[in-house]
Amino acid sequence: MASNTGRFAGRDPPIPITEELQQAIEKGVVVTATSRQAQELRYSWSHKQILGGNLGFVSPRIYDFDGWLVSAYEELDRLGVEGGNWSLLRGAALNLAFQVCAPDEEFVKHSAAVVEAWRIYVEWNLSRVKPDLKVTENGRVFVRWIDAFQEFCEERQLFTIPELPGLITN
Repeated sequence: MASNTGRFAGRDPPIPITEELQQAIEKGVVVTATSRQAQELRYSWSHKQILGGNLGFVSPRIYDFDGWLVSAYEELDRLGVEGGNWSLLRGAALNLAFQVCAPDEEFVKHSAAVVEAWRIYVEWNLSRVKPDLKVTENGRVFVRWIDAFQEFCEERQLFTIPELPGLITN
């Protein structure tokens, strides 16, 4: 902590606040690829503010991509842009929903992996090659699982974070 002058007891930030980053943060929202990057960038901003003697400042609007998607959707919903009674399914509830939809009890323990596979399936628009996924036994199990999950979500009016870009842009 060579750069610390004693006014801030925290560690040195791993992401320096460049002039370009400072302007982006001051103008509005900054979106990072990962939650760790967003956390470290917020820390860097606070670190710079405190070392500069500014002890009262507005928290920057820095989000990881998923956090930004959720924030954007909530803002649209608040403004009344997005209609309907659909709810966002995420975190432990998403994992539990995949467990409930497992094609067989022996697959329940793999629900976390299927949650990640679901993300890839939606983000890469793999529904267009769904018949090709049914070539192997694992593919057939996955397709049955996601079909059950999609039906589960439709019946309960639920959607997931990977589906948000499509909802926001429509």
